[in-house]
Amino acid sequence: MIIDNDTWWCPRFFDHIYTHTSGQYAPCCIGQESPETNVSSTTPLEWYRGSEMNTLRDASLNPHEEKSKMVLDRWCHRCIKQENDYGSSYRMRHIEQIEREEAGRNIQHPAKRSTTDYINTGEAPLLEELLQVQLRMFGNTCNLDCYMCQPHASSIRERSVKDYNYHKHISFDNGLAVKPKYTRDLLDGFDDIAMAISCVILQGGEPLYIKKQFEMLDRLIELGVSKNIRIEMNSNMSVLGVGNYNIMDYVDEFRNLGVSASIDGYGLFNDYIRRRSKWDDVVSNMVTMNAKDNIHVDIFSTQSILSVLRHDQLLAWASENSYDVTTFIVDDPQELNPRHLPDPIKEELIAKYPNDHDLIKCLSQKGDPKSFVNALDYIIQTDKVYDTDVFEVYPELKPYYEELK
Repeated sequence: MIIDNDTWWCPRFFDHIYTHTSGQYAPCCIGQESPETNVSSTTPLEWYRGSEMNTLRDASLNPHEEKSKMVLDRWCHRCIKQENDYGSSYRMRHIEQIEREEAGRNIQHPAKRSTTDYINTGEAPLLEELLQVQLRMFGNTCNLDCYMCQPHASSIRERSVKDYNYHKHISFDNGLAVKPKYTRDLLDGFDDIAMAISCVILQGGEPLYIKKQFEMLDRLIELGVSKNIRIEMNSNMSVLGVGNYNIMDYVDEFRNLGVSASIDGYGLFNDYIRRRSKWDDVVSNMVTMNAKDNIHVDIFSTQSILSVLRHDQLLAWASENSYDVTTFIVDDPQELNPRHLPDPIKEELIAKYPNDHDLIKCLSQKGDPKSFVNALDYIIQTDKVYDTDVFEVYPELKPYYEELK
């Protein structure tokens, strides 16, 4: 069996090609980036079949060996930590998705077939409808300044962190973006994998603010494979395109479009957390997309010390408008993790969200009062930039902050 106690199988090792904004390859969006392999020196196919990915595949299939543990700890420490802390992870959610797809189609998923072939031959094959391609090498251009976002993932955040020295209060483990100097066209080698692509995942920054993402879609249309490809993307939903590009002009050229709308609150709460966002624009763009039969929009909500306080309002609005909600608990910067909220607030939240097991497990953990104070000091500093007041938006935090400060 591929999925049992004798393996730490992850479909991303067999069906995914990913690059960070630095241009360095990685197993997935939360995996450790390769220190050596980047898009200037290595094509996507060379990375997919290269020694680093094969070492990771071997380790996942024999996870109890000491050498394998070291490999997995290096590349996949965030999923390992999530599974230890919450009992679920990015890896496990992808396995669940694959099993749902298999149940619906009554056939074995290509990621499983690729794994079996790899076990038998030692080489990962390119199968039809196999690859999910997620290339962030086109940069981190973004139009928002979301308070919990890593600076490497947003050009606005990068500038804010530099200009206002947010590091004095809070830790951004991934640091600032690395601006690579590419020695070849970013889409060179793309043609080698085009026939095996099942899904293209657009990310940024804000993907709909990056022209090169649209050029990649144009290349797939030119190659004649786009009708077989699904587009997925995480988007702040503040825009539908940039310049002459609009995602709505591309939808009918592809199989379908799935959108995870990054929303962390209802109305003003979302706008406060996702600085520069305008709720009415977000809703309008979601409605525009939902009017198309081949577009599906759901919500991806990051749970932080602020968003968790009003998450119930977002859930109510999403239910009324038939949006599914998936949550992710922020762990970097660690100061913004909900576990650092004062115990009385956490007890109220645990009672409020009885069916969210990951969140309950997070809120049940011991917090650090110093991290809570540092987080609020950081948020107060951002208030000075945007002429806002966190204690007007979330008044329940003020007495605890004043007591601990």
